[in-house]
Amino acid sequence: LALAGLQRRRAENTAQILIFGVAIMLLLVMVLIRTALIDEWRSQVPDDAANHFVMNIAEEEVEGVRALVREGATEGEFLFPMIRGRVAQVNELSAKEWQESVREGPGGPRLASERSLTWSVRAPENNEIVAGRWWSADSTEAEVSLELDYAEDFSLGLGDRMEFDVGGKKVWATVTSIRSLEWESMTPNFFIILSPGALQGFPATYMTSFFLEPNEKVFLNTLLSQYPTITVIEIDALIAQVQKIVGQVSQAVELVLALVLLSGALVLIASIQASRDTRMAEHGLIRALGGTRALIGGSLTAEFLVLGAFAGIVAVFGAELLVATLQIQVFELEAEAHPWIWLLGPTAGALIITIVGLLGSRSLIDTPPMSVLRGLY
Repeated sequence: LALAGLQRRRAENTAQILIFGVAIMLLLVMVLIRTALIDEWRSQVPDDAANHFVMNIAEEEVEGVRALVREGATEGEFLFPMIRGRVAQVNELSAKEWQESVREGPGGPRLASERSLTWSVRAPENNEIVAGRWWSADSTEAEVSLELDYAEDFSLGLGDRMEFDVGGKKVWATVTSIRSLEWESMTPNFFIILSPGALQGFPATYMTSFFLEPNEKVFLNTLLSQYPTITVIEIDALIAQVQKIVGQVSQAVELVLALVLLSGALVLIASIQASRDTRMAEHGLIRALGGTRALIGGSLTAEFLVLGAFAGIVAVFGAELLVATLQIQVFELEAEAHPWIWLLGPTAGALIITIVGLLGSRSLIDTPPMSVLRGLY
């Protein structure tokens, strides 16, 4: 009886499946973003990953800050010199001309934009050399190592010569290595690293990162009291703030989705009322032929359960597709399935539609069959 009813009213049922499916899908996406996605992203970060960055350390403050951090915190990879500069030329072409020759159309970052440069004797721990070689510790040549995506964006490769404008002074360096970075390591990472010989003699400030437990925050007071000119960025506080904002935005979106669900419920009730006469005649005939109220109620319940389950399945498919896109494109994680929503989606859809449907069709069950046959309903 239930399946026959679904088949007779397939156009209305298809609309209801889509309406409820979209609403439940968006609710599931909100749940996954607030829980699973953020948890998955945080699980990529090691438990003792640096959660504080310190910047603007003057050269004469380096040893004091180093000693203080070693004493009061779990030290990260210490210490990176940092100086602002920009790419002026590539292979005798200006940065603008080079970018126009390798990129079609406007948009994206500019090659000539000012960036933070650094130099290092050895490759940072979380950097993997994917092409070329790292310079030797005693090298005096001007060499440069580029991050993989940065190099691909601007079609830069091994052997290319780049001119940097650093405080009005020109520095030429040859690309000798390409690196891939672990951005989730929460350590200082740079698109451009030069050899010490390239920037020798340039004044610079230094930066580092370190890990602090939440109950050790008092260390920041000691650090800032002794070195008031440095800048401390609390990454853990930023992450907490992001989670709070996501929660607030999700609540606003969930309110809208609740209204969408309410609209879907009204559409379902309107559909039941529109088919009321037909349903009443069908059920009256079944009752006259010996069918019971339990049979009528059971067939309606089964009809709404199937309808809701289909809406839930549509919702789960859509939610998994959207979340997988977010995982890959936004969070840059590997796409993962969430088996628990395959139970939650159809169950939620079945319960919502069954409850609304039975409340809207009580009169179909309660009307005596004699009144139906006499046309007195």
